[in-house]
Amino acid sequence: CTTSTEMYFFTDAVVDAVLAVGARAVVTPGIISAPGWDRLGTWEQMRDEVSARIDAHGLRSGPGERIEVGYGPHAAYTLPAAALASVAEHAAQRDALVHIHVAESAQEDAHVRAEFGSVPALLESSGLLAGRLLAAHAVQLSDDDVALLGRRGAGVAHCPGSNGKLAAGIARIPALRAAGARVGLGTDGPASGDDLDLWHQARLAGLLARLGTGDAAGLTAADLLLLATRDGAAALGRTDIGSLEAGSWADLVHVDLQDPAFVGPDDDAQLLSNLVWAGGARAVRDVWVAGEQVLDAGEPTRVDAASALADVRAVARRLRAAV
Repeated sequence: CTTSTEMYFFTDAVVDAVLAVGARAVVTPGIISAPGWDRLGTWEQMRDEVSARIDAHGLRSGPGERIEVGYGPHAAYTLPAAALASVAEHAAQRDALVHIHVAESAQEDAHVRAEFGSVPALLESSGLLAGRLLAAHAVQLSDDDVALLGRRGAGVAHCPGSNGKLAAGIARIPALRAAGARVGLGTDGPASGDDLDLWHQARLAGLLARLGTGDAAGLTAADLLLLATRDGAAALGRTDIGSLEAGSWADLVHVDLQDPAFVGPDDDAQLLSNLVWAGGARAVRDVWVAGEQVLDAGEPTRVDAASALADVRAVARRLRAAV
């Protein structure tokens, strides 16, 4: 719950913000070739900028290795197949994560499936499934697609709230996990993920999995907590975060058991169930990243929350005035 994966642009600003608040992030600068985006350069230039950043600063940097850099090819429908193969090669040379939108919508699926068989099939032929891959969404999948992602042990970022808001569909999370894919929980960006509340996404993931399969025990509370912690780390190809054990970074979240959600539980199983289904962000009191406390009694320790909010409001006013 203390690590995010970020795609798109303004990489330096994202890194500065992550380090300012003391969070941890895998930053994957966007690579895209689509009308209107050429002002940012060619996909080759975007790819080379990521490679140069890794070569100059290493795959991970910052206090507590808080920043990891990977590649963010946007999607199979916004890049030529040659670009995907080239990104796969650059990433493999650096053991870097590749973060890409995969089969999010029916339109994307139909477009790619007609030419390449499916998005996962194209990822396989391009070499991306041979390395560290995080497939965002992975909603529109056939049985063969699920089997392929599972066989390759691909990472999947499940964003149930975004998928619901955009009417993209219900991802087949129980099937993907059973096949061997490494599924973690995501929020998507604020345009469709709104409050970016991972606790809320955990509940949504459980509800949608049960609706999609007809199985009222399709994903248990334990499963859902793992999606947000250890399994999320596995989806990123990381073994040094996501769990509390020797050799892992001390990334901790303290939940206040005095919250009303925890009045009833009298055993660990019920406590876990209430944590996932009834607890949530309001019960979080303290957070540590790499052993440093970055949230104390609900307040950030490194930045002034009121000042940051005022800055955001000022930016919003400028943007509205410019439209």
